[in-house]
Amino acid sequence: MSEREPPDWALQSWDSIPAEPEEGSGRLRPVGPGPTPGGARSAVPPAAGPVAAPPAAPGTFGVRIMGVSEVTRSIRGAVRADPRLSDLWVEGEIGRVTISSAGHAYFALKDERNQLQCVWFRDDRLRSAFEAQAGLRVVAHGRIDLFEPQGALQLYVESIQPAGLGDLTLRFEALKARLAAEGLFEAARKRPLPPRPATIAVITSPTGAVWKDICHVISRRWPLTRVVLVAAQVQGD
Repeated sequence: MSEREPPDWALQSWDSIPAEPEEGSGRLRPVGPGPTPGGARSAVPPAAGPVAAPPAAPGTFGVRIMGVSEVTRSIRGAVRADPRLSDLWVEGEIGRVTISSAGHAYFALKDERNQLQCVWFRDDRLRSAFEAQAGLRVVAHGRIDLFEPQGALQLYVESIQPAGLGDLTLRFEALKARLAAEGLFEAARKRPLPPRPATIAVITSPTGAVWKDICHVISRRWPLTRVVLVAAQVQGD
């Protein structure tokens, strides 16, 4: 073995030239362009061909990873680009209604299988002749948009109009009719109100505006009475 040749156990370097044995001898000669035995370089051009790309990891070829904000912006853009969702009428039964401290109403429109979350801003709600009530079947006019911070599709209501009684309201009316048939609503069962009551019981939410209004009116018009609060969950809690 020559001093310039690497040992047999050494790995080939990245720029090494494959070799093949010379004719008539056991020595190796380089393949491709390079110095010839006479000192001149070979005129044989290197073999042409595509260079193979390094192999990609399994399952990652052509994959584009998106961020959450990028996905929600794409969904919002697709929703806003659909003209059918920018001006539509939706019929359904109103579920639980929540009124925020700013006066906005939040509720769901439901049918037999699905529900759609709705937002009714204060100014639009105050202009409406009808109020959103649980169990009422309505036709709501508005637009669909995406609330990006929560990634939620919502109906932004501009106005509503009654479309009839929902299932919850029908059950309530059936219960009221049954209690009336038992005579629980007859005038004979009602007690006359005293002209100056000594004690007044109020059944409402202790955190609602109704309780504060009642206390204010009673303290102004009849401060001698005793007010008893019976805490209860009301619509909007």
